Amino acid sequence: MKDQLGFWPMESFIYNVFSNNSPNADLVANFFTNHKGGPITYFSGNAWVVPKGSKNKADACKYMKAVTSVNAWLIAAKKREAARKAQNSTFTGLYSANSVADAKIYNDVYQSFGHPQFDKAVQTLVHASKYGFELPANPGGQQFVDAYINAINRVLSGQQSAKAALNQAQKEAQTAINANK
Repeated sequence: MKDQLGFWPMESFIYNVFSNNSPNADLVANFFTNHKGGPITYFSGNAWVVPKGSKNKADACKYMKAVTSVNAWLIAAKKREAARKAQNSTFTGLYSANSVADAKIYNDVYQSFGHPQFDKAVQTLVHASKYGFELPANPGGQQFVDAYINAINRVLSGQQSAKAALNQAQKEAQTAINANK
């Protein structure tokens, strides 16, 4: 097929899968775009919390800072790259949500394996963090997330227009926030 969206890479590891199984695929990576045509991406992941009243708050914060540092991510990337090489597999990067670390990994660890379409995909991923947004924590938690995910699904399935779905999601999300304050 030509000019078709073949998949939605919800995780960057998909390029490792494709590079090992279909290295000659005519793969193109592009950003999703906002209504003005500009690049946009969404970040998700885990958050770390030090519970109120914890005995070792300072040590917990030092630990979190250490393992999310640029140096820690570089070490992890080098180890991952070496492990992939030992398995005779490709390494298409490690994406940390630390834009400085991601750029250093791309510049210092990533090595082209002779398939320019993957080099371009990796470069797109490295630059994605410039265009990302995240949803802040809120009292509605999962209900808030459900409201916008359900809105997306209603639009994609043709049940509602984008405007109607967003209006409904706004009401549902606000109700969740108000109920959980």
